[in-house]
Amino acid sequence: MTREIDTWRDTTHLRRSSTAEITSRAGYHLADFSLIALTTHTLTGQWLHDLFLKLQYFRAAPSQETQQTWLDFPILGAALFFALALKIANYVYTRKQNGRYLAAQEYFHALFSGVYGLFIAESLGVPETMENFIGTSAVFVPLIALACFKITVPDSMDKLDFSLIDPDDATYSFPTALKKERYLNSFFKCITSLAALSTFLWAANREIAGKTVSLPDWEKGLLLLSIPVAGKIGYELTMHPKFYRGYRKTQECVKSAALVYAALSSICHLAIVYHDENREMQMSDTTRALLSYTCFCLSLMMGIFAAAKTGFDFQENHDGNVKLLTGWNRFWLWANQKIEAWRHPDAHATARMMATVEV
Repeated sequence: MTREIDTWRDTTHLRRSSTAEITSRAGYHLADFSLIALTTHTLTGQWLHDLFLKLQYFRAAPSQETQQTWLDFPILGAALFFALALKIANYVYTRKQNGRYLAAQEYFHALFSGVYGLFIAESLGVPETMENFIGTSAVFVPLIALACFKITVPDSMDKLDFSLIDPDDATYSFPTALKKERYLNSFFKCITSLAALSTFLWAANREIAGKTVSLPDWEKGLLLLSIPVAGKIGYELTMHPKFYRGYRKTQECVKSAALVYAALSSICHLAIVYHDENREMQMSDTTRALLSYTCFCLSLMMGIFAAAKTGFDFQENHDGNVKLLTGWNRFWLWANQKIEAWRHPDAHATARMMATVEV
């Protein structure tokens, strides 16, 4: 009888543990799906919004009524579709690569990296012209994509981790790193930090003013002051891995919370517009405050979730730096050879002839 009771207890405990694990994983994937979808919604929506502003000069943009009503439905639908597709891609890749995480959403979001440049431009009050829009997108898409990946895997993980040093990661310090590598770290961290802070300030001022506005002077000064600070942190990255890992998580929390808040605000705006028969955004101060606090709490939780998913593999970062520096040295050597051949064509032809004879 005692043995049967013990067996029953063990079976019950296993069932509870299994149920708790399934519930935990389901909650994790739901939060991850929501984070990907909301981030995608903000990036695509803001890119289209800025594009429509520029198209107004050519009278080719959709009407304001269209932009504020049904146009957000296909944007939201596309964000949900891409979030599901990216989750499936991550799952398939993980199964085939023995647990290695792809983080497909970061590669996909890199396609809209120009939006961070638009955030910076709008925050600093850069004139809204088609030339600036195209130029900003053309510069920031490859630049931020390179800063995020550097031919390495992204920082996103398929687990939650709040520690500053993950024992499962190859988190090594490199006190003997060359100055070139440290300068490279400094440069890239300036870009990613500027993108994160400008996104946060853009979202905060947009919510306060009710529309996109340029930053006040003191916030512009804060934005510019963050550049040397981020550069110093990036330069000392290999010397203080714990500090940088915490800094990287904080940075991701701020950026993700801002993007999620902007998406939730847009969805609430759409719901209120369609709730009103006249298609006008009319609500009481109490309702506005309630929605603002709700969006703030949800975005904060999603920001913390994003921070917990963010890691930093110092070995991968080091390998990526080596690849970039090696590639640059090869390119510089090739460019010098071409320049010398152009400046001294006779000597170059003689050298080629001698090499042919020796062979």
